Amino acid sequence: MLNTAPGSPGDWAAGPFVNGPDTDAAFFYRTSKVQFLGMTVVAVGGLSPNHPRNIQRYDVRLVGYTGPGATIACYPSHMKAQESGTDDDNRRLLEAQRIRANAETLPAGWQFLYGGDTNVQTST
Repeated sequence: MLNTAPGSPGDWAAGPFVNGPDTDAAFFYRTSKVQFLGMTVVAVGGLSPNHPRNIQRYDVRLVGYTGPGATIACYPSHMKAQESGTDDDNRRLLEAQRIRANAETLPAGWQFLYGGDTNVQTST
């Protein structure tokens, strides 16, 4: 759809799709802007006390660059919503901890980007 939309540059592509539990993530990018390096399932989601959804990472590098500073690890996320009690908080915390732990293992110089819905209900 992106490549046939009016005014589209026609260079859109999609990363691999993983059908995970509860909610899925999709990753779209422009091939003229970034080179797709790969997708990693960081952690598999499941029933409580685990986080409910898979945690995935999509790695890209800016076109025309080769250094590690031009590589970006992208984490799409839709964290556990607050329904009742502390179980939801704990599951959301686990999700955040696993994303952070994975980001800390990235090669030196890589950048990372978190994009998504943290489902935090208040500033407290």
